[in-house]
Amino acid sequence: MRKIILVIIALVLTACGGGSANGDNNKPPMAPTPVIPSEPPTSNPSEEAQTQPEIPSSPDEIATPSMPSKATFNLTNGIGWIKSGLFDIGIKVFNPVTYNESAVFNFNNDKFDGKVIRKNGDDAAPVRMMGATIGGRHGYSRTILTLQQHDKTISDVGSVWTDGSKEWVITQIISPTEISITSRRDNTSFRLGGTLIHVSGATNTTAFKPLSVTAKQWYPMLKNHSVKVHVDDKSVIDTTLTTGFNDSLKISESYDLMEKSDIVEWLILNGGKEVKSYNAESALNVNNIHSFDVNGGDTIYARFFTYKGLSSATDLMFTQSARMQAVNGEVLYYVPRSIAFTHESVNYNFSKPTDVTNLTITNRIDFTAARTETGAVLPDRLVMLSGDLGYATGYLPVLDAAPDVRNTLTSKGIQISQFDAKVYPYIVDGLKTLGAGASYSGVAYRKYFKRPIESRRTTEYDIRSDLGNFLFLDWHGGEFTDVITLPEHLQGRTFEVVEKTDNVKILTPVATNTLSVSIGMVTSNARLILKFK
Repeated sequence: MRKIILVIIALVLTACGGGSANGDNNKPPMAPTPVIPSEPPTSNPSEEAQTQPEIPSSPDEIATPSMPSKATFNLTNGIGWIKSGLFDIGIKVFNPVTYNESAVFNFNNDKFDGKVIRKNGDDAAPVRMMGATIGGRHGYSRTILTLQQHDKTISDVGSVWTDGSKEWVITQIISPTEISITSRRDNTSFRLGGTLIHVSGATNTTAFKPLSVTAKQWYPMLKNHSVKVHVDDKSVIDTTLTTGFNDSLKISESYDLMEKSDIVEWLILNGGKEVKSYNAESALNVNNIHSFDVNGGDTIYARFFTYKGLSSATDLMFTQSARMQAVNGEVLYYVPRSIAFTHESVNYNFSKPTDVTNLTITNRIDFTAARTETGAVLPDRLVMLSGDLGYATGYLPVLDAAPDVRNTLTSKGIQISQFDAKVYPYIVDGLKTLGAGASYSGVAYRKYFKRPIESRRTTEYDIRSDLGNFLFLDWHGGEFTDVITLPEHLQGRTFEVVEKTDNVKILTPVATNTLSVSIGMVTSNARLILKFK
């Protein structure tokens, strides 16, 4: 009988896996293969313009997990949330093509515990190219003319008119009292007072003079727009769904932009009817992969590519961020590697958390070499602090933001706008022209974190990426030994030091469940960036 009982116990242990001694669950993860947006074709894509984002035709079946998912993804008609704990990251994924709004992926207000912590409906980064701020949520310039009445119909779309100094093209017949026009030669708006006289292309050629004018952005400005969604590597095509994920949610987007002059000339040749999309020559491609982890962090793999030479180019960003909402009347900004400086006769020192709640400036603040620590790489990240929460944005030190090339590509580093202290991290600026085939790549990030209980440690956040996992630590108080509890996915892994100030000493060469660091005297700040292998 005793033997029978022992045999039964052995069989039960084997079936439950209780007899395994391999320790597979404790092995460090294998190094991931880098995933960067694929290079767009070097020749122009098909002449057939797409009026809606391309969606995969045959999704894989998403299995219902037996255990609760670590994060939730919800969409209703293409708009929804990523929910992780008390964080809700608002996103607009599948956006319709309209005359009045961009179809590009965007954010849609972030919440913590049900309260809005950032109003970020314009966080999709444009490019400043081709004489305009274009892409993201931005279009070229057009003007809505309001008249008492007009006789124009859709047959007059694409017709050319003059006010005596410039030529203007009708882009849309909005109503019996409203017409949309755009400048043929530049990106300016129509000024009230002029009379528009027919030049060519109209069926109804009566001159007209508007009673009022309204400057607007001109949409749609995209061509070959594609949006694809993968939940834990499974393709999703539904615009309304609720599902969980345990690893990542990836939203891949690619679109071409056209020069305004090319769009206008195409419209002149192809007008005479309502035109809902434009099929001029592609000038450049923007390609982004937003990879959200289960904590709501967004790692952005980004690539920019030109199909043809551009005579007007300025700068390029892969992300931008609205200011956090104030808690107790305060929002702080901290810019690592920056030094004290004077801007418009006011002294600032963003090397320490600085209140920007009521920031009032006429011109934008650029973190140039003169505002950077001597010999250091220009700032590549900015941290916002509000109440118990923090938010970090910037670039990982890889690709075109790598330390050995960053100062050759940007002179602005990080920029704070005069409008609501909006943040622009630059990947490249100071451009004038770009040749065909020009390309820039980077890995940007957007990451919320809870401020550390240890008040002398200002920030503690990690960014997951296929080019390495990075841990960022900053202190504004010193002369103590700090023991940091590491997130589970970093435990038991080796690391290399990417950046360390002289007042930081690492006491543990291998990361266990904690990392011990000695912090010396702090005058401005102490910093440590580690890359985990």
